[in-house]
Amino acid sequence: MKNEKGTGADDNFSFSDIFDLNDIQHIQDLFADATGVASIITYPDGTPITRPSNFSWFCNEIIRKTEIGLKNCLNSDAEIGRPNSSGPTIRPCFSCGLWDAGASIIVGDRHLANWLVGQVKNDDLDREKIIEYAKIIGADEKKFIAALEDVTVMSKEKFFKVAQMLFAIANELSSKAYQNRQLIKSVHDRNQAEDELIKSEILNRTLIKHLPQRIFIKDTDSKYILSNEIYSKDLGINSNDIVGRNDFDFFSNELAEKYRKDDQDVIANGIQKEFEEKYAISNRERWTHVNKVPYRDADGKIVGVLGIFEDITERKLAEEELRISHEKYQSIFESTGTATLIIEEDSTISLANHECFSLTGYSQEELIGQKWTKYVETESLQNMIKNHNLRRIDPSLAPKKYEVKLIHKNGETRYAMLDIGMVHGSGQSIVSILDITDRILAEKALLAKAEELERFNRLMLGRELKMIELKKEIIELSKISGKNVNASGDISTDITKKKLEEQTLVQRTMEQQRELSNKKKTEKELKNSNNHSETTKIATINLLEDIKLEMEQRKKVEKEVKKLNSELEKRVNERTSQLEEVNSELQAFAYSVSHDLRAPLRAIDGFSKFILEDYSSKLDDEGRRLLGLIRSNTIKMDKLITDILSLSRVTRSEQKKSKIDMTKMALSMFNEAASDENKRKMKFVIEELPDTYADATYIKQVWINLISNAVKFSSLKKVPKITIGGYSEEGRHVYYVRDNGEGFNPEYTHKLFGVFQRLHGADEFEGTGVGLAIVQRIIHRHGGTVWAEGKEGKGATFYFSLPSKRN
Repeated sequence: MKNEKGTGADDNFSFSDIFDLNDIQHIQDLFADATGVASIITYPDGTPITRPSNFSWFCNEIIRKTEIGLKNCLNSDAEIGRPNSSGPTIRPCFSCGLWDAGASIIVGDRHLANWLVGQVKNDDLDREKIIEYAKIIGADEKKFIAALEDVTVMSKEKFFKVAQMLFAIANELSSKAYQNRQLIKSVHDRNQAEDELIKSEILNRTLIKHLPQRIFIKDTDSKYILSNEIYSKDLGINSNDIVGRNDFDFFSNELAEKYRKDDQDVIANGIQKEFEEKYAISNRERWTHVNKVPYRDADGKIVGVLGIFEDITERKLAEEELRISHEKYQSIFESTGTATLIIEEDSTISLANHECFSLTGYSQEELIGQKWTKYVETESLQNMIKNHNLRRIDPSLAPKKYEVKLIHKNGETRYAMLDIGMVHGSGQSIVSILDITDRILAEKALLAKAEELERFNRLMLGRELKMIELKKEIIELSKISGKNVNASGDISTDITKKKLEEQTLVQRTMEQQRELSNKKKTEKELKNSNNHSETTKIATINLLEDIKLEMEQRKKVEKEVKKLNSELEKRVNERTSQLEEVNSELQAFAYSVSHDLRAPLRAIDGFSKFILEDYSSKLDDEGRRLLGLIRSNTIKMDKLITDILSLSRVTRSEQKKSKIDMTKMALSMFNEAASDENKRKMKFVIEELPDTYADATYIKQVWINLISNAVKFSSLKKVPKITIGGYSEEGRHVYYVRDNGEGFNPEYTHKLFGVFQRLHGADEFEGTGVGLAIVQRIIHRHGGTVWAEGKEGKGATFYFSLPSKRN
């Protein structure tokens, strides 16, 4: 039998893998010579493995030389060799009728071969029937009969004993072969395990030697067994020279005692210890992340401690800088002197400074986490919501500054000027609020005063007209009363004339009664005239005094208004400058943070990949699955950051417009977005599209985003279909991408183009929720519009338009 290292290390083996054919041939020849029977070993189907031993020329040269005879012989050999656990199979041959016997050779549960003997005759055989067989197979009858005479004659009893001996030998061969097989497999497995152990040991030592982390192994007395080169280099020695030494040889007694206590705690309790601490070596102080675990032998017994620590000084410094930076911006945020809010995309207030609490009357707990719409008067609310949504589509579409009415906690209305900016890379906005209630009220007061002055001016003009009429009236009256009126309306009485008139009237009293009556009438008129003149004079003086007082008050009010306007303008300019500086700094800070997220993501992905590649055999299926999830999620996060930065760049970058063949570009983007498999099963239609004038780089992004979505959301259909078309109307070109995929609920159409808005779960279709927001921002910057139509399960159509005239 074979006994070679490595043979049969699995269950796929054959007869020649187990037995040495030369040895088997020798045994077979000896058995045939000793018993006088013919002998051969075949595969289960009758195909020979060994050379025939002691075969009669009757069978070998006559029967097996014919086609029919050979076929019948092989079928007979296969039938006689079928497994039989109770004993050998003994029966006449299917071919010529001579007696044959067979025993199976089985190793384990594999039927490898048949050991066949026979070609003997006795008195029980029908000689005439055998001779007739010559005609059946087409053999020469004379040679057939002559050869038959030479066939070995053996009694049935003796042949049965030979068959029993054959059965015993075959079973012994099977048993020994199986034992030998198991032994070979055991040796092979052990050798393989030793090889794997050696490889693992070499790999482990190689990893320990070259990993960037500091690694060491200590025994139960905290003496070093080994360390990698970077750790030994820190200690200033060769890695081979550390064996047998302890921490007291390299560190201060205080540190060495602490390290030893940690080691013994891990060894005694079989626990893992993980912490951060300062690591002082060679007069250098560094921060390290330390992980100590029990070190076990092959039987699981704790024989020491394995330590892994890495230098995190740079990270600590970065964290400290970030903390200082955060405190700095927090200080700026709090000390601007202006109420400032951070508003999330869903309108929730996530941060507010103390000025906000003073402005609104609400505490921090009452503001944070609430919707800003709760604090805005209905009159301003619709306009604010519209601007909020536009700003997240494209900040350039919404005003940066505008006035609103806010509701104070006490119910009072406050007027405010909002200055709003977007935080780069997010859906957040930073809102600075300037309380302009005093200014608005002052402006209203000034407006009321101006209206009052206007009314006063109109009144004065009316009074002046009345004065003119009054003077005319006085002059006319003076003509009647015989009094003189000067240019200013003053009255002087002519005393002499009055005396003469009185004397004349006295003299004529008695003589002319009628004249006396006239005189009395005249005196009465004069008296009334004198009284009217005096009243008019007093009214004129009072009116002039009122005019003088009003003019003095008007000048005083105008002076106060000018002073108030000057102060308000100065305060507005100061607050505006402060707000712009804070917005700029906060936006730059947020943008920097979004970029810095990529560094730890790349580290997580790299180390996860390293573990999967080099330690996959050490992990179970669940461990490999979890690591795969880590990698896939870091890739998704990196893609999300890339998409967000792409979204922010769309607004900032300058457009470079040129003429675009939209048919050619759309077809090219489809070939890029669809895999070969997609193209084979997909029905794709593209119409002739109108050319346009735009930035080619950005329009490519529009096509690739829309077509990729169509391919993705129609991929589950039996026959996916995508149609790309376009037309011109009313000064614009309209393009569309239609698919027969999953579609969407029309009620949520308004969410399609928002950042991070997804209408399908990540477990259904992958994506970041930024692609359509990028499309909308690009099209809006080109002066166009985007919209969509769709139904759940019935596909969707995404449209975008561009101006037909070159801008």
